[in-house]
Amino acid sequence: SGAVRKDSKDQSYELTFVDDEEPSIANFALASATVDEINTEGIDVDIQFSNPAAGTGQISLEVEEYNANFISVPEGAEIYEYFDYDDYSYPYSYQITLDVAQYAERVNFKILPINDNRCAQHGPVTFSISSVSGVIRKGDKQTFDLTVKEDEDMRLVTLNEKEGTLNENETSGKEIRWSFSNPA
Repeated sequence: SGAVRKDSKDQSYELTFVDDEEPSIANFALASATVDEINTEGIDVDIQFSNPAAGTGQISLEVEEYNANFISVPEGAEIYEYFDYDDYSYPYSYQITLDVAQYAERVNFKILPINDNRCAQHGPVTFSISSVSGVIRKGDKQTFDLTVKEDEDMRLVTLNEKEGTLNENETSGKEIRWSFSNPA
């Protein structure tokens, strides 16, 4: 207590704050996984942190060449690319944003496959950590491959005839026969 007097010299004091919290490094817990198309529970995909998050942040994921064979929780956004040759926009990629809470040790998202009743192998679909913010930094394991295993059987089609002729005046057409490897 008491009076403080400033002398004629310019006085300054430099104070350096030392940040002792390390950034959290984000890595996918697994490199790949497979989920059955008929699995209504889906699959949880974890992104683990090297240490608890010292603050908040976000992780953005991207799926390129998105083919719409799943739904994500949280829901993502389809990014469309316009193609001039047919005046139509196709979904080009799919983006998911995950919020990171302070002290979180991981974040996750759920993938629910769509049972489309079509015989077409899906995958693998590659999820990539496209950007991070806040206290989160990208790690070495930035991608995750998911294969959706088809539940419909593949059927082989065999033409019974190798050639045929159709005269231009035949209005009834030509019957072409084929066989399936197993019943439809």
